[in-house]
Order: sequence, then C-alpha cells, then structure tokens
Amino acid sequence: MTELQPGDLLWTRSAGVVGALIRFGERIHHHGWRSTIARAVSTVVHARIPEDPMDLSWGNHIAVYVGDNQVIEALADGLTLDSLDHYGPDKYRPLPLAAVRADATDVDRARLVAFARRELADKDRYGWLAIASIVVQLLTPLRLDVSVDGTMICSAFGARCWEHAGVIIPTRSPYTTFPSDLALLALKGAA
Repeated sequence: MTELQPGDLLWTRSAGVVGALIRFGERIHHHGWRSTIARAVSTVVHARIPEDPMDLSWGNHIAVYVGDNQVIEALADGLTLDSLDHYGPDKYRPLPLAAVRADATDVDRARLVAFARRELADKDRYGWLAIASIVVQLLTPLRLDVSVDGTMICSAFGARCWEHAGVIIPTRSPYTTFPSDLALLALKGAA
C-alpha cells in the first residue's frame, strides 16, 4: 500500500446495515436496478458472489487523511477527528490526491487539510437531508439536490476537501456525490 499523505481520501467499508444499504445504493447508481436486483437474487440463491476488488460498490464511506495518523470523517454524529488505527489495513483503500491530480502541490494539500480542520471546528452535522435526496434520485428520475448549510455526508466532505486542492467532481454536486464517484476519479486518474 502506498504511504498516505495529508489530503488523501480513504475509501472504506463497514459491516453494518447502513453500510450495506449504502453499498446497495452504490450498485444501483453504477449498474442500474436490473443488474443490482439480479446480483442480489443470485447472491441469495447461489451463495456469496466473490467481490471484485475494482467493484465501485466495494466501499461505503470516505474519510480524509489529515496527517499524524488522523482522519476527519462525517459520521452520524457529524464531523469527527479519529485515529486511522480504527481502520484495519483491509478496511480501507487509499485514494491518493496524486492519482486524481498529479500536479497537486504541498500548498494544495495544506489548503485541503486547513479546510477539513476548519469544517471540523465548525462542528458540521451529518447531512441526513442530502441522504434523503440521494434516495429520491435512486428511486425516481428526479435530480433532487437538497442540502442544509452546516451539514455534510462523508462523500460531500471528501469532494469539498478535494475542491480546495483544485479537483472538481465533473458529474455531480458535491452534496450528492457517492463515495464511489470519488473512487472512480482516483481509479481513472482524471480530474
């Protein structure tokens, strides 16, 4: 695994019900309803389908590495500062800023980390309304994009942090960005 640098995002996964629901939504987002339902039925009928390491529904959470073995992440209680140690090495995949923006400088990284720390100090709450608007987008053809100032979901936090390093997410509003959208940018090496 590459050495983490401040400003890198961590694409993580959890074993809980909420994580599973987010990964289900990720599958719908990238593969559509038909493929997602077929995979779910096949999994139930034929036993577990092995996970593709490049599957964009692998992860369900984004955290921002800020250095000193610490991450800032948006959890149900809002933005928190946590130790990287609570993620085992098999529970996250680095999304290096350099994979998305090869010319990212130390100044860009410092700007990104300063933004993350400022948002943490502002005590942003979790963006439950943004989650609801994403659910509406998944279930209907509506492109509803609703957020409340002072709230963020994990992927919006990651997208906004990357914006402060000059990376613009080309396909969506940061507030309805999926964790996998950020992973896809890193995997493609495009910004």
